[in-house]
Amino acid sequence: MEAKKPDKKDIISLAKKTKHYCDLLIEQSENWLSEEEGARNVEKRLDESSGKERKIGKFLRNKGAKVVIGVLVSLTFSSIALGQDVDSLFVLFAESSGGRQLELANRIAEGFMRQGAISAEQLFTPSDNPKEIAAFIYANMGSYHSLKGQYEEAIPLYETGISLYREVKDSLNICKYLQNLYVARSVTGDYRSAFPCLEESYEIALSLKHDGYIAYGTLTMGDFYYRNKHYELAETYFRDALEKYKLLDNAQMAIATIERLSLIYWELDEKEEVVKLIEELAYWKTKELRPMSKFTVYMIEAQIYKEPGQWNRAIAYLDSCLVISDSLELVDYSLGALTQKSEICLMSGQVELAEEALVRAKELCVAYDRFTVLQLVYRQLYSLHKAGNPAQALAYLEEYTFMNDSLYEKQMQEQLANFHVQYDTAEKESLILLQQAELKSRSLQRTILGIGFLLSVLILLLLMYTLNLRTKRNRVLAEMNATKDQFFSIISHDLKNPAIAQREALQMLIEYSREWDTEALSSYYGELLKSADSQVELLYNLLNWAQVQTGRMPYCPITFDVASELASDISLLTNMAKSKGVCLKVEIPENTIVCADRNMLATVVRNLLTNAVKFTEKGGTVCLQVEREADGYTFIVGDTGIGMSAEQLRNLFVIGRRRSRKGTSGEQGNGLGLVVCKELVEKHGGRLQAESVEGEGSVFRFTIRG
Repeated sequence: MEAKKPDKKDIISLAKKTKHYCDLLIEQSENWLSEEEGARNVEKRLDESSGKERKIGKFLRNKGAKVVIGVLVSLTFSSIALGQDVDSLFVLFAESSGGRQLELANRIAEGFMRQGAISAEQLFTPSDNPKEIAAFIYANMGSYHSLKGQYEEAIPLYETGISLYREVKDSLNICKYLQNLYVARSVTGDYRSAFPCLEESYEIALSLKHDGYIAYGTLTMGDFYYRNKHYELAETYFRDALEKYKLLDNAQMAIATIERLSLIYWELDEKEEVVKLIEELAYWKTKELRPMSKFTVYMIEAQIYKEPGQWNRAIAYLDSCLVISDSLELVDYSLGALTQKSEICLMSGQVELAEEALVRAKELCVAYDRFTVLQLVYRQLYSLHKAGNPAQALAYLEEYTFMNDSLYEKQMQEQLANFHVQYDTAEKESLILLQQAELKSRSLQRTILGIGFLLSVLILLLLMYTLNLRTKRNRVLAEMNATKDQFFSIISHDLKNPAIAQREALQMLIEYSREWDTEALSSYYGELLKSADSQVELLYNLLNWAQVQTGRMPYCPITFDVASELASDISLLTNMAKSKGVCLKVEIPENTIVCADRNMLATVVRNLLTNAVKFTEKGGTVCLQVEREADGYTFIVGDTGIGMSAEQLRNLFVIGRRRSRKGTSGEQGNGLGLVVCKELVEKHGGRLQAESVEGEGSVFRFTIRG
């Protein structure tokens, strides 16, 4: 039985299966080895395989072996590198974390360096910010795919990288990759989204005053106008960018700019201007160039020398382009150089070289699924062999027709599918319209009910808010009325009674002054003076309390020294204590600086010391201490006086439950001074605390911040 001759589909299917099994074999073998040893072995196999591949390729060309063997060998050796492929490593990077992700980031960066996606070696360490590492990897994966012409894949990678750079606020890299994103979106035809990227990147470059990115922004503005066929504006921007790159001595970008100028001049058929660019290239060729910059230089020179008498020179430059693009595995760049070479070879009559270039282009198209280019290659091969080798030309024509028919059939199938979809859509749209009408009526009913419900809830909430507000206002008014009643009660009781007693005492003095002796009058005057002092003290406390309650006592904190500020008050209180036979001790450290309202603090200390002296018997002690705390100073006023009961201590600061007490020498008290002290201390953000034991004395303390 005669064996079936394998066709092209069988060959490609077999090649894909072979590649898949090689991938599995490499993955399994690397799992058996340690990670470091596996990496070393893979690199060793890559070096060996690249040498073997060159030998086998030479053998195949010399012996005319079948294409299927070449394809299988190529796929087999390329699959060995898959374990180290940048795309595979990136997939692992996205799924890993910690130390493993750091290791993968460094391996990917090495791949970027080899592919020409980055110009300098990048090494990450554990101290680097993980977000910055991820931003670098994602953004440069975008550059890596752009370099391979895969702009659709590059766009989401650029977007992720830029987003991560925004999180770490790296304006420089945001500017850089916004410009790259602009290029990627422009190439894919998404100009509406592309131009805002260009505008933002240019604004950032200007704000950073970064000459390199300003130059690149100028270059991309030229690109924008070139794509829109505004050649004069594009030339102006390109020339400006070239001058900037000269100042920066940036050979790579200067050459890229010269390439763009050459495109304009070819479009305008200004060959003289193109020739002038040779002088520019001659200067930059003396610089150290990256592979892709060299590729650009050779391609420009090949275009310049594509003239009669210069054919071989142009072909030599294209061969140099192929060496670079093949070494970097940039298929689209290689195809461009090969098609250019075949065209020049045909123009110069070098048919064999033209055929060799086209056959090589065909192999690349088959291996990397570039079917649109492959169709053009078959057409050129047909034209090449039409006169000299009709049988071969017919074979290529059949391939061209087959591909053309396949593409046509595919397009027809897509159109039929679209027609079916449109028909089904039209049929369904009528049903959908009916359903939508019904849904709209139901939706309207629900909307009306929903709005009614929301209005009801809103009205209810408004009523509840109004009632709550009224309740709060009533409570505030009640408290204000209670305060007013207490105030009038104090005035009517504590202020009125001493005034009446003084009037009656003065009346008795007027009536009996002639009958009383000097000693009796002196004693009477002393009692009258005590009553007046008590009344004056009450008036001061009433005024202070009224000012605090009505908000008319402003709180004006300043920084001052406590000892110097209280010196005059302490002197007066010391005399008062001596006259009563009480010892007043003051312990204020030097340089006790506080931030407080000096009048309020003086009032609080004065009232506390006055009360302490008032309720301390002869021979007792009153002490004022100031102690340093972490957040300020604590003021302590203690005495060895008569103290207070638990009930008195509990109602001490409640104005409605206060009870006036007389001092140990009959001094009249009203209890209002402590309420004023409490209010003033609270204005400083503190709290007045009281401790007392009946018959042993009392201690008051509060804290003022330093």
